[in-house]
Amino acid sequence: MSTAAFALFTAPGSLFSGLPAEVIDGVLASARSREYAAGEPLIVEGEHPKLMFLVLDGFADVFIDGRGAQQQLINRVGPGSILGEMSLLSGEPASATVRATAPLHALTLTRDQVRALADRQPRIYQNIGANLALKIARADRRSVGHASGTLTWLDSRDAPPHLARALAASIAWHARQPTLLLRLHKDAAQNERPSGPGAHEIVVPADGRFGPHQLAHTLDDLRRRYEHILVESTSALNAPRVVLLGPATPNPANTPAQRTLLTLRGFTGSVPARSGPDARGVLHVPALRTTDAEAVSAGLLTSATPAGAQIGWAARHITRRKVGLALGGGGLKGYAHLGVLRALERAGLHVDYLAGTSIGGVVASLYALNHAPDTIADVLDAAAETLVRPALSTRSLLSADRLRGFLRRQGECVTFDDLPLPLALVACDIYSGREVVFRSGLIWPAVLATVAVPGLFPAQPIGPYRLVDGGVLNPVPADVARDMGADVVVAVRLRDERPLGQAEARATIPTGQSPSMLEVMTRSVDLLQGRLSPRAEAAADVLIEPRCEGAPSLGLRSFSRGRRYIKAGEAAAMAALPSLSRAIPWLVTSH
Repeated sequence: MSTAAFALFTAPGSLFSGLPAEVIDGVLASARSREYAAGEPLIVEGEHPKLMFLVLDGFADVFIDGRGAQQQLINRVGPGSILGEMSLLSGEPASATVRATAPLHALTLTRDQVRALADRQPRIYQNIGANLALKIARADRRSVGHASGTLTWLDSRDAPPHLARALAASIAWHARQPTLLLRLHKDAAQNERPSGPGAHEIVVPADGRFGPHQLAHTLDDLRRRYEHILVESTSALNAPRVVLLGPATPNPANTPAQRTLLTLRGFTGSVPARSGPDARGVLHVPALRTTDAEAVSAGLLTSATPAGAQIGWAARHITRRKVGLALGGGGLKGYAHLGVLRALERAGLHVDYLAGTSIGGVVASLYALNHAPDTIADVLDAAAETLVRPALSTRSLLSADRLRGFLRRQGECVTFDDLPLPLALVACDIYSGREVVFRSGLIWPAVLATVAVPGLFPAQPIGPYRLVDGGVLNPVPADVARDMGADVVVAVRLRDERPLGQAEARATIPTGQSPSMLEVMTRSVDLLQGRLSPRAEAAADVLIEPRCEGAPSLGLRSFSRGRRYIKAGEAAAMAALPSLSRAIPWLVTSH
């Protein structure tokens, strides 16, 4: 037997693992060699095979009888697999049919040979048990339609070779799971580039096990070892397609038969102003820096550089780990959002989508404009000083003129499309009672609408709507972040620690001073915003809840006193890091 074939059955966890070499040689020398044509059965359900099969080359499908004449595929096996061992040891009929799907070469052992081996080497039972457990696990996953990890076809069109490697290294870093880049080239000599905990690259000719007839079975076998597999091939695969282009390669046509998940163009000269793909679905990757090239060689590429950030978006998209951050309303408690952002930045969170309502909308829009959390605190302080101007009007208690002027000065012509991050702001139409989500147009009118506290500021007329504070309907827009495309949604609800719920009291004559109109209005909206809607709660994967203890219904002149809640936000985010790291594997949790 060849060295390669010998290795199939002596690797850790395989049939002869841990057995002395002379014992293995003796067993294999006594085994009988058999050849099976494609479509020929090795084992038939209900019959006694009386043999154990050791597959050297080729592939087979495992079926069980279903309803009527239907058969259900429960497993696929290839080189290194053992078959028939359960029936051989139990004496029961075979529980499944095994049929070769390509020319198959196997060695066979009789029941007497297996039992004689087990008498001398009891460990054989442990190895057989481990193989059975693996088969059952794979059959269970297939029965519920689940395939672990991802399989992606890389359709390379004159792309630089490091682009595929960088993508695999970014997936390995984000997913923290075994990742394989399998490059199939017609005339390639087999070559492997192991990278320790990072991405593993294998270059092989597109024939034999990696040829068109056997590739599906080979990939099934590789998915035992790798959670994410990228296959670079000139032939189409039955998997989501990612197109890799060179700097000047024309965009390919996207036909229904070849659904394109994403298109990457590398390496371009400029850094994109916005993360993710452009309007045509093309993600432009700037040139790799020296540090990027070193990281790619090591098999783990972070998102710390411009090229790493763009490729990181692709990695999160492929592995379904794009992150949305939803910031809720809560008046001056909104300063707690800044503490949350501080902690998430330290942990290395890469936000792909931002959604906000009320004060959360203000913070989200400033953060999307690349303002640091401390800078946003200064902007909130300055905004509060301009707000209080009584209005001689039946429309509201306060005028919105100063706030409108302040927001326009922050960026009069800035649109949603100008932002480095996709942003959504939520408001409420007071006539229809509908939620209105802004994702295009000018930023400042949408911010003005999302903070228009009913009665305190006038409703904002935009198009056919008359809009007020979005927190009235959707206090924490986690569902909006999900609708934007986020796979993992982190929601921040600002909790007021004052007791809510029912209370009983005995009616007496009112005494003492009534609260001001301003305090009644702000507190009423506060109460509305303190609850998470069922729809938003269902959309949130991780909920961060800063405890804003002793939050008073302060007047707007005292708004900056909300800075006290920055630390509460930071503490809440730190407490949520274990939950966050389960959903977002690349986070740094040791702070």
